[in-house]
Amino acid sequence: MSGLLPKGKKYYFKVIDEFEFNFVFENCPVQVLRGRTVNDIETNKLYLSLTCLNVGDKPVTGLGIKILFFGKNSRNRSLPERKEEYFIDLSKAPPLSFVADKKPEKHFKKAEKDKLFGSNYFIELTDSYFSHLEIGITKAVFEDGTEENYSAVMKSEYDSFSTLNKEEKSAYDDINIYKSAEERHPARVIPTRDEFTWVCCCGAKNSVESDKCAVCERDRDWQFANLTVSNLEKVADDYSRSDQAMRHKAGEVRSRILSQSNMTKEQIEEKERRDNEAIERSERAHEQAEKRKKRALSIALMWLVAIALYIVISSIFGAKP
Repeated sequence: MSGLLPKGKKYYFKVIDEFEFNFVFENCPVQVLRGRTVNDIETNKLYLSLTCLNVGDKPVTGLGIKILFFGKNSRNRSLPERKEEYFIDLSKAPPLSFVADKKPEKHFKKAEKDKLFGSNYFIELTDSYFSHLEIGITKAVFEDGTEENYSAVMKSEYDSFSTLNKEEKSAYDDINIYKSAEERHPARVIPTRDEFTWVCCCGAKNSVESDKCAVCERDRDWQFANLTVSNLEKVADDYSRSDQAMRHKAGEVRSRILSQSNMTKEQIEEKERRDNEAIERSERAHEQAEKRKKRALSIALMWLVAIALYIVISSIFGAKP
């Protein structure tokens, strides 16, 4: 199928836009993770490249892609204005291309399980205007010569992390054991799974047999035990009820400050001891202040009662017969 960038010369691109696809392909061993549109500096033509992930057991050597183009002024925005199909043949080396001054990626003739591929193949987009596009997979060709067709590929949406409220996001920060992964692969979605695959919180699709994400290496079972909306709600609720909330927050600030210092272990332990004593003194002072407040209120109430009794007695004995 036509439309792929031909070989024959060097291409220099600048990135126009980058986007991610928030859906999974049911019963398909390949997921399209993200895409980017680039502009040929010499000809000013627009191209699309896709980053794909093989989550199946068999190496992939080719992939059929379907692109649906939607126009802003379409009468029916649920129907595409046009459809185009392309085929990425990994056995054929892609053209030599430099994107944003980066070196071309190494060419692999097949994509093994849990391997990324496709981003160095470029699909030329027509000049006609479109507001957005959707991606489908029509077929996958494997190293053993077999292929599977996906003429009725479906997409299933999953919930974004952005839908969580402030308390649930705070709960996630508290229980997150993969904070080092957040910079390169931030959590984007609530993990989900079907019979054949599971979607990591970073958005990558993995085979059901994989116990770790192929992209960010977060543990599958930990995610499904902890990163559910119901569990985050429970953590947030438990945390808000806890008497240790103030101590926990103070400990976080203290740990962050200490981690950035050059203090010795003994100095750190001594500072932690003093800080803990300061927290305890603050709590005791708060308790004593509350007791003094209650005692003052009790004394004031007693005085009011005494004054009231004095007035009543005076009125009785002072009355004339």
